[in-house]
Parts: sequence; structure tokens; C-alpha cells
Amino acid sequence: MFDAVAIRTLWLGPAGQGSRLKLVMNAWVLTLTNGTAESLGLARALGLDPALFLETIKGGASTSATRT
Repeated sequence: MFDAVAIRTLWLGPAGQGSRLKLVMNAWVLTLTNGTAESLGLARALGLDPALFLETIKGGASTSATRT
């Protein structure tokens, strides 16, 4: 069942480990979201088209794609 909704499945150990990891993952996503918003704001403030920033990072090592 898990293979249908995820790239991979991890066994984390005793009960509660999944909730702890979820908190860590949520912090990571928040960091990515905030960093992207800050960069888009800086691009606007510098007179650049924010789409140029997004196109520049698309598919590169700095994107957040984590497929294995």
C-alpha cells in the first residue's frame, strides 16, 4: 500500500519516531518555503523578474527534488 503513495518507505523504529521525523521534515519544508520567498522578494527589490530566478534554479543542484 505504501508504495502507491510514496517513493520509498522507511522503518523508523518505536512508536512516536514517525511523528518526530514529521516535525523535522516540516521544519525543512518551512525553511525551503521561506528561503524561496526571500529570494523572490530580493529579486523584485533589485528590479529583476522573479520568474528569472525560478527558471535559473529549475532542475539544478539547488532545487529541492529529492528523488532517489
